[in-house]
Amino acid sequence: MRTSKPIARLAVLVALVACSSAVPSSSLTSGPSAASPGASVSPTAVPTPVPPPPPTAGPTAVPTPVPPPPPPPAVPTAVPTPVPPPPPVILAAGDIASGGAGSGASETALILQSLPGATVLTLGDNAYPDGTLSDFQNNYGPTWGIAKNRTQPAMGNHDYNCCPDAAGAGGYFGFGKGPLYYTYTLGTWKIIALDAGICYSRQTAACDAGFAQELWLKAQLATNPTACTLLYWHQARWSSGSTHGSDQGMKAFWDDAVAASADIVLNGHDHLYERFAPMDANGNASATGVREFVVGTGGAGLYGFGTPLGASQFRDSSNLGVLKLTLRVGAYDWAFLPVGGRPALDAGSGTCN
Repeated sequence: MRTSKPIARLAVLVALVACSSAVPSSSLTSGPSAASPGASVSPTAVPTPVPPPPPTAGPTAVPTPVPPPPPPPAVPTAVPTPVPPPPPVILAAGDIASGGAGSGASETALILQSLPGATVLTLGDNAYPDGTLSDFQNNYGPTWGIAKNRTQPAMGNHDYNCCPDAAGAGGYFGFGKGPLYYTYTLGTWKIIALDAGICYSRQTAACDAGFAQELWLKAQLATNPTACTLLYWHQARWSSGSTHGSDQGMKAFWDDAVAASADIVLNGHDHLYERFAPMDANGNASATGVREFVVGTGGAGLYGFGTPLGASQFRDSSNLGVLKLTLRVGAYDWAFLPVGGRPALDAGSGTCN
């Protein structure tokens, strides 16, 4: 029994040595001792977190402005080419209304109706038998009166049968009293209407050289700023008709027209259609002369021809009808339109002097 105690103590000592060798030295020296239960344990210090430094504010970057894209190239606005107005058209005839509905004038009036934009020229003897206001209302009114608001009339001898101042025509057309000659413009053309009716029996010298109307005509022709000139009156200076023929009393008007290099003269009086070549003062064909048309085919009974004059180019005494003239710049077209809607019997073109 005495020998077992030392052995036991030796075993305890070996166990203690083994345990001490298994514990790190740092634990033995600094850590709390298991054999010192009363010793205090210091808490491990937790470092205070240090916030990161605030970002240093640098200069704000200003974006470089980007220029807007250039506008697209301007497309030029197309300027429309101006369209010139159509040339003016004239419808002309004389010796017109010897009756109302159903008369020859009612047939030629249909031609006026078919061309509503044309200016109508009457070449005298507008209302038979005597040119009274009643003659105009009963005979002219129902026929050519359909174009009254676009009509430019000239007076004939029958328009003066009623009275010395052609009061019937003046009252119907609204002229009143005063000279029944005047001028106007159509397109580039100067148009002159003369009163030859007064010279037939009322004042036979009123159309002669040196009288008021002829002096007025000369002044109009001298101041004409346009390239082309057309004149119209009743009695024809030149005609191949067998009833009236050429009228010497119209010499002053014709001579003035030739001297001024006018282009066209329109007449009636002989009831027929005749076209002449351009003529000089003596009625001879001349390239620089004046072309005359006799158009007494407005509705009254037709006359016949005698011996044709030398410059006569076309004649017709079988058809009522109307002369259509298209007044172009520096030129003209003509067409004689017969009644009944038939094609032109005579047509052509000419140039201005």
